[in-house]
Amino acid sequence: MMRVKAVEGRLLPWADSNGTVVSGRYVARARVRSEDRSKLTFEPMPEGEDVPETSYYQRALRTGDIAPVIEDIAASPAEIPAVPLAEEAASTSIVETAKETE
Repeated sequence: MMRVKAVEGRLLPWADSNGTVVSGRYVARARVRSEDRSKLTFEPMPEGEDVPETSYYQRALRTGDIAPVIEDIAASPAEIPAVPLAEEAASTSIVETAKETE
């Protein structure tokens, strides 16, 4: 699955993983009725929507009908694994090698 968002001025019909298009449903858009219920609009979902990684959606990304949602890495630094610095990694391997030779 991949997360995508709607592009202003474009409506892409939603399709399942088999490629079957669902009538009246658009990717990353929510149905909104006017207060007097006379008009139906499809407003972009701010968080985007998960869709299957099929050729249908890949092609829509390439043509600009939808856009990928880029997660903000800085928003969740706790999830980023710590990586040792190159100097630390090099010194550790030298110490381990010295211990092995004794």
